[in-house]
Amino acid sequence: MSNESHAYLISLIKDNISVFNYVNGNLSIITNNGEETQTYNENIFWEWFKGKIEYDNQALSFVVITDEKDFSIPKSSQIQLNHKNSFDNYDINELISVPDSLFVLSFPEHKKAPIQKKKKQIKKVVQADELLNENDIVDFFRETTQSYKNG
Repeated sequence: MSNESHAYLISLIKDNISVFNYVNGNLSIITNNGEETQTYNENIFWEWFKGKIEYDNQALSFVVITDEKDFSIPKSSQIQLNHKNSFDNYDINELISVPDSLFVLSFPEHKKAPIQKKKKQIKKVVQADELLNENDIVDFFRETTQSYKNG
């Protein structure tokens, strides 16, 4: 994969959304006015996202971690999806560790092996019947990305 990425990881939990750019196996957060999360409003978010990445009809790939099993990228966003997902299954399974209470979705859908949800707990204690706090998942991805950078 080149240094220019068209792959993004989205975390949408309890109506709070965070976006990470995926480049060369690493995740980096995309902030909104310095904030790592924002309240999710479908129309506002997708317009903000397109402006933030300077979207110019390039085909994109997404992996979404969410508590909304029916989440989709709205057609009204006019975002073009890649023919195949830019995330490779190995990187997804190594970078993403989520509890069973959340859904891992792929846009476009992965054609290869399914994305496996690992049962590892994130460093903060999470009750089995409780969804992750948005900051927990942001901290987790920041720590994971940093550990990959540090080798």
